[in-house]
Amino acid sequence: MANAKQKDELLGKLIMDFANSQNSTEALTGLVKNTQRTLGFSKKWVDSHMVEILKWSQSEGGTVWYSVAKERLANFLNQASEPSLFRMLSLKAYVLDYNHALNIWPAPEVIVAKDGTLSVRERTPERYFDASNCDYFIAHAVVSFLLSNKDNVRLIHKCRWCGRYFLAKTKRLGVFFCSKKCRLTWHNNARIQSGKAKEYKKRKRREGARETYY
Repeated sequence: MANAKQKDELLGKLIMDFANSQNSTEALTGLVKNTQRTLGFSKKWVDSHMVEILKWSQSEGGTVWYSVAKERLANFLNQASEPSLFRMLSLKAYVLDYNHALNIWPAPEVIVAKDGTLSVRERTPERYFDASNCDYFIAHAVVSFLLSNKDNVRLIHKCRWCGRYFLAKTKRLGVFFCSKKCRLTWHNNARIQSGKAKEYKKRKRREGARETYY
């Protein structure tokens, strides 16, 4: 059973993977697998839904949905830690989806048997997930991640160099890069653009020439 920190990491991974995805197929297959981990669905559930999700992700409806959903998530993440009106509206939209899903999931499902008798089956998130409801599972991850700890929002960052969204390991300010490689590349590029790298090379050449002369 995952503890609170592990649950936050799983929810964060779902959000970041979707935000950083490159196409609808990558995004939706990742959403299925990450949803299985965050909500504890069975592997059988993943296998039974993957074919449907793959088919839908390659359809026109799937690609259009992906474009809108990714832009919506990016707009929220870009202003996640800013107390702006736009952030509030984006968050309210996710909360609306979250509450709507919670209202549907607990509702019992009535089943008609072959002999005409009726039975009631509890509706769970596992039974509810399909291609038309992917928005609710993204909303569930976003809202659950923020509900878990009010300071989790401070972990959300966008890399200054590669543009990928990532979760920092610390809530301190001044985290701008997703990796050491991106940080070094950004600073090297900044030195080149400012001319400092050129001046540094010239100075080193002059120093080397003086040392040789003496």
